[in-house]
Amino acid sequence: MFIAGDGTVTRGRAAVARMYAARFTRMTAVRDGAVVQQGMTVLGPTRILEWGHGWLELAPAHSGERPMRSDGTYVTLWERQGDSHWRIVRNLAF
Repeated sequence: MFIAGDGTVTRGRAAVARMYAARFTRMTAVRDGAVVQQGMTVLGPTRILEWGHGWLELAPAHSGERPMRSDGTYVTLWERQGDSHWRIVRNLAF
């Protein structure tokens, strides 16, 4: 499930994949960006909580315009699965 800032809810893996695919085709080129982990804590043998912030700088849509920058914080819950791989089970971006 993906809940956008305006409250719009997108449900299901295929629907979320379509949403991102459509979003990426409308974006200008990414010029710079980063994800900065600010902390992590072990909640138990199969759960880790991570938090931090990230940002992107996109190329201007038109010549002479300034680049667009977006940024925000995140909280991610990781869970160790039965196959021993860690997977994101919740991701909140603000």
